[in-house]
Amino acid sequence: MSSEAVAFYHSLLQNATLAGDSQALLDTAMEKQNLLGSHGRPLCNVLRPRFLSTTASWLISHQSRLLSEAVRTIHRTAIESAEFRTAFQLCDWEEQLLNVRSGYSAICPISRFDGFLSSDGDLKFCELNAQSPAGAAYSDALAAIFPRLPVMREFVKRFPCSRASSVAGVLASLLSAYRDWAGNSSEKPRIAIVDWADVPTRQEFVLLHLEFEKAGFRTVVATPEQLEFAHGKLHANGLPVTLVYRRVLLGQLVEKYGLDHPLLHAARTGAACVVNPLSGRLLGKKGCFAILSDDEHSGLFTPPQLAAIRETIPWTRFVRECHTMLDGQLIDLIPELFRNRSRFVLKPNDSYGGESVVLGWMTTPSEWEEAVAVAMEKPFVVQERIPLPREAYPIFHGHELRLAEFQQDTCPFVGSDDATFGCMTRLSTNDRINVASGSSLVPTFELAQ
Repeated sequence: MSSEAVAFYHSLLQNATLAGDSQALLDTAMEKQNLLGSHGRPLCNVLRPRFLSTTASWLISHQSRLLSEAVRTIHRTAIESAEFRTAFQLCDWEEQLLNVRSGYSAICPISRFDGFLSSDGDLKFCELNAQSPAGAAYSDALAAIFPRLPVMREFVKRFPCSRASSVAGVLASLLSAYRDWAGNSSEKPRIAIVDWADVPTRQEFVLLHLEFEKAGFRTVVATPEQLEFAHGKLHANGLPVTLVYRRVLLGQLVEKYGLDHPLLHAARTGAACVVNPLSGRLLGKKGCFAILSDDEHSGLFTPPQLAAIRETIPWTRFVRECHTMLDGQLIDLIPELFRNRSRFVLKPNDSYGGESVVLGWMTTPSEWEEAVAVAMEKPFVVQERIPLPREAYPIFHGHELRLAEFQQDTCPFVGSDDATFGCMTRLSTNDRINVASGSSLVPTFELAQ
């Protein structure tokens, strides 16, 4: 059904007036809301949203829920067992933060799986963003624009579609954690959205602030420098706050301020509900997938969880001298990496936005050998390459509308109840897909059955 819908949408764009008017409205709306990606480019550079069938939406939601349950098991086991936890290769300050209790039961109220869905329904996830996943507000803002485009107004007459609000899911997860943290208190939370002033996603905080305030919650956007802990309370820009939507990365915060920053102090003392929790950093490690994909740990999971892991998680291992299983064969890991670089990706155990990721098929033999040598000295994982699905989207080149093929990812958000609340889609012309490196963001709509 989705392929039929896409073909119909593209046929509508053969009307040059309809296409031109739609692009003009999209450009104007993005400019008005400052929806810009890297280098000031429009956040969305194509003239079609992504369409998912109900079957595809169900698959994404179902597998995400099972994986989220499995991830909770990993977290619980790591907290209880220092021996098991050594696999994550945590440093001293990370170990200290594991002891900070969040005050709520959810291990990671807001997370995002990043992966790929092929045209034949094969879903693979390459990593979990459990620290401070971005994109919910941007996706919602674009999703609010597209239904106003002339082409979409014509399209939905034949193919009705819908989309749940991702921002509503973020807020619901924040409030669920807060209610758990606050106990019997009926006091409404005062929210602080915290990150550095110069992050490329700063405009998303403006959108979140607007939506949180619209929902009736006093909200302030603040930098770590604007937080203060005084008289047993956390203040952001002088406003006492009780709920922190922590978008700042813990590694960056600790690197600059150590463990005595007001945000960390408020979390330790229970003066504020901090989401995501400090202990959630453990799940942000790329090694999380190495543990999931290694049958050595299969006894931790239920049969449905194990089936989801085997269907959706690519083979992943820590980079070290060892023997391990691959394709049912016992291999010597490092020589195998040298022999088959085009099959593998190297990722730092603690990174984001594609930083320091090495794609074996895009390197020379000497570059790959050097990268493997570095990976053996620092905490790195190696992951089997996932074939990236491609899909055609309409894009204007000058005044001419053409269909161009893009790599397309599939990134569902998951809430505190393990349920998905929206799916972010990014497009790229190369094998690195993230908005910071120039990828385009498109809203995702579910077609009516």
